[in-house]
Amino acid sequence: MRPVPEERDARRDLAWLAIVAVGAVVYAGLRVTFTHEYSAAPWSKLLAFEAPLPFGHRVLVPFLVRPLVDAGRSPADVFAIVEGIAFAIVLVASAAALEHWLPRRRARAGAILIGLVLPLVYVLPRKWPLLYPWDGAALAVLAIAVWAAVRRRFAVACAAAALGAFNRETALLVVPLLLAVHAHDADARRRAWAWAELTVALVIVARIAIGVLLPDNPGPPLHFTIGRGDYRLFNNLRWLAKPSHWAWFVAYVGALPLVWPLLRRRIPGPLHRVALVGLAYFVAALVVANIYEPRAWGESVYLVSLAVVAGVLGRAEPSVTLPRWLARVDRWAAPLMLIALALFVAALSRYRFLPVAQWPMPK
Repeated sequence: MRPVPEERDARRDLAWLAIVAVGAVVYAGLRVTFTHEYSAAPWSKLLAFEAPLPFGHRVLVPFLVRPLVDAGRSPADVFAIVEGIAFAIVLVASAAALEHWLPRRRARAGAILIGLVLPLVYVLPRKWPLLYPWDGAALAVLAIAVWAAVRRRFAVACAAAALGAFNRETALLVVPLLLAVHAHDADARRRAWAWAELTVALVIVARIAIGVLLPDNPGPPLHFTIGRGDYRLFNNLRWLAKPSHWAWFVAYVGALPLVWPLLRRRIPGPLHRVALVGLAYFVAALVVANIYEPRAWGESVYLVSLAVVAGVLGRAEPSVTLPRWLARVDRWAAPLMLIALALFVAALSRYRFLPVAQWPMPK
């Protein structure tokens, strides 16, 4: 049930823009103050497109800011600008998407709540407090895509994914997001499916183009192992198994996503499926990313948080008759993902079928 449209209020709009601007400046300042460059993929190599993979093929932001660096601005300054702009986009796009279900003031409050979660994910002190220039832009791509999907502006979502593919591989998440938002509506689902197919094609073309243009970047594109061949997935599970790390994990996910299961009846169906996409990405990221480096899977926190704030600030959703297959997906997708992860862990423990390809990177 959609909220009654509100009349525009110039003073409230101005206050909202002021909050967005101040938040963007503060967030950018926190990012550049409490994070630093990675010695194995320094900013100079990122800007020269010579960094090892997968970092060296995330080229969008380095390409856009390189003229400013060449003109004398420091990389930290230009990356701060990018982070601030991306944060502002996330707030505005999130509020605009949430307005489909919430009154404008509540939608903006929800976006602010998400904005308070993101520093925990991207700034809170951790083992690898790294500043990569594509993190904020990756969040902005998904925020724009969710807003565009909700408003049925499929071309905008497709364009965001195509451009975002030059920034980070997670632009491919736009595809399941399109389908998740419109799975309940047969007509919209057909349109979303067609645009999703085009989006997949454009993302693949973009990633291939990067590889063709930059064929000499060293290292494997995916790092399944750490150290001397220990699978990253096993290392992550050992980290989680220590009770002393649980408080850190709560902080890393911004706490908000952890209440998602308690709010299921209050969350709109499309946003519940958006959260499922976020959970799927988190489960997949356990295989290729460090759990104690939450910026690597921060998109999942954003997607789940978007659903949670709709549940916190909205009213209980009236029951909607869904196709049987979709009702089962909504109910069982999350536990099935965890079961699939357990089976994958068991299989990998017995058969080491993932390549051991940790190019001598960590420094």
